Amino acid sequence: MTTTAQSEFNPVWQDDNTLLFCRDNEIRSMDVKTKVEKVIGTFENGLEGFKLAPDGKSIVYITTIPVKRPEHLEKLYAGLDKTTGRIDSTDFSGFF
Repeated sequence: MTTTAQSEFNPVWQDDNTLLFCRDNEIRSMDVKTKVEKVIGTFENGLEGFKLAPDGKSIVYITTIPVKRPEHLEKLYAGLDKTTGRIDSTDFSGFF
């Protein structure tokens, strides 16, 4: 429905005339009749997708946030060379 050569993904209808979608690091809206686009949000760490709330008034988006590893990480886990796993520092306290 868009007229750009760029790649767009995650299309979602906001209403009968408005399509939301991702392009590059942005969520955009487009009036399908006039083809006029507006940037809804820009995300410096990239954008993997989004969901529109059932009432159409809010958006939840997925982005990657780089984690700074502690400098002493190797020393902290010395002797655990047979272990596997991952360190997750996600803080969801503001979402619930």
